[in-house]
Amino acid sequence: MSLAERISADGLSEGHIPATGTPNMPVPDLTSTEKSHSEPAHRAVYKTARMSFPQLVLAFLLSPGGWISLSVLFSVGLRLSIAPVGWIDVALFSGIVALWPFFEWFFHRFLLHEWTFLPFHFTHDRHHKTPTSATGLPDAWIITFYFAMTAFLWYFGFRYLSSVNVGVLTMLTIYEFVHFSCHCNYKPLTKWGWAIRVNHLQHHRFDESKFYSMLFPITR
Repeated sequence: MSLAERISADGLSEGHIPATGTPNMPVPDLTSTEKSHSEPAHRAVYKTARMSFPQLVLAFLLSPGGWISLSVLFSVGLRLSIAPVGWIDVALFSGIVALWPFFEWFFHRFLLHEWTFLPFHFTHDRHHKTPTSATGLPDAWIITFYFAMTAFLWYFGFRYLSSVNVGVLTMLTIYEFVHFSCHCNYKPLTKWGWAIRVNHLQHHRFDESKFYSMLFPITR
């Protein structure tokens, strides 16, 4: 069965995504805390009403995602206190953005799934057993590490590593926000948004050994 057929058969779509406009199909659910690990992830009932984009942003900022967002502002502020931004800093930041599709795939596949001896695996396994927006966010110790690493780089004046850190935290925050949206009662407004959502829900629903990409759902 093809990917499109599996999506349609499993209720993820009522048709093809049109060339223009927003697809008219139900939003699969991964928010219920009552779902067993074997039960189809999207069949449970949402606990909240449909969210608008501003409501989604507010919900993220009021969750631990707010601290993740703050870590970006913290890293930018400390980086600017070291030295003015130069072309090397811009190049490093741009390089992080350009390589992010590979980074997110590698991180998700190995650090969260295959390398089971790492603590990241245990927190992510909890998310797969209870796939909600809350369990999908990093634990407090991981967010604390973001701040600690930023402070460490600033204290020793590592200018270029601080610029890399800004790029990584920026992309991580976008990654976490998009992942958060996939587990909320939110209807994407673009075809790219739907591609991200469907790709990630298949990672939960069909095959946890595939569909590792998030922001760039072009790799498996």
